Amino acid sequence: MKASTLKSEDLAGFALLEVLLALALFSIVAVSMSEVLDQVSRASLSLRTESELYRKIENVLSLEAGQGLMQERESDWSEDESGVQTKLVVRRLSLHGADGRLLEHLFQIEAEARKKIGTGPMLFRKMETRVYAPKTF
Repeated sequence: MKASTLKSEDLAGFALLEVLLALALFSIVAVSMSEVLDQVSRASLSLRTESELYRKIENVLSLEAGQGLMQERESDWSEDESGVQTKLVVRRLSLHGADGRLLEHLFQIEAEARKKIGTGPMLFRKMETRVYAPKTF
């Protein structure tokens, strides 16, 4: 049996060119992944803000619709501690039934909410509902 001997040529490591190519490939992948993660982060922030706006609007609508006495009014923009601005408009509706009679005590409630997303644009959402309030004078 012949003993194998290792020569210095067999022990040579990676060539400088191979190391540089591996680093360049890793850098390209890392930059691409950071861009993807940034886009995912922005989309997540936008969706959370939109969800927050809809929750706030639904809260404003349910509070207003749950009141016994309705009256026409319009509120100015008000901001809460989380930075969401809301506005409320209540209008009396003039609708007629199939028999031509005026349907009284009907109101339309519009709620709007807006919030600035970081340094980006202002996100704006609006919802409305109609309410029958027979106790209204």
